[in-house]
Amino acid sequence: GFPDTIVRMAEGKKGLPLHKRILIGLVLGAVVGGLAQAAFGPDHPQLKWFVETIATPAGNVFLYLLFMVVVPLLFSALLLGVGE
Repeated sequence: GFPDTIVRMAEGKKGLPLHKRILIGLVLGAVVGGLAQAAFGPDHPQLKWFVETIATPAGNVFLYLLFMVVVPLLFSALLLGVGE
């Protein structure tokens, strides 16, 4: 359950390495998305609703959070590089 996962994470026993989990998620997402589009068609109303109301906003939030980390990191690296 959930508490067991927290304990395993605290002990350092994570199972698969992060890069493998990311690759599995990427492949699984591409396969599920391709199957959904093949099964329902790109103009299916429920599929279109899911993409417009859930997938696109979630993707935008992810990108905004990524930019919030990357932009200050790049700025500080440039500033430190110029300062040396």
